[in-house]
Amino acid sequence: MTNLQKEDFSKWYLQTIQKADLMDYSPVRGCIIFKADGWELWEHIQEDFNKYLKTQDIRNVYFPMLIPKHFLEKRRRARRRLRP
Repeated sequence: MTNLQKEDFSKWYLQTIQKADLMDYSPVRGCIIFKADGWELWEHIQEDFNKYLKTQDIRNVYFPMLIPKHFLEKRRRARRRLRP
């Protein structure tokens, strides 16, 4: 275990998955885009974790990701410019 991993796990984790090319930052502040290999790893982690939750009689929950309205408007304007 490295010093950074012990001192600031979040920073270490983000650096590690970025160096491994498993993710990229989204233009939406605070959001990460998982690349295909990163997403596949995440699916395996979820699968194992969900099995564990079931053994503990814990129900899982998901929350929708919220996209700021101005990002949707920006995309809509860009699509309009591309129309013939």
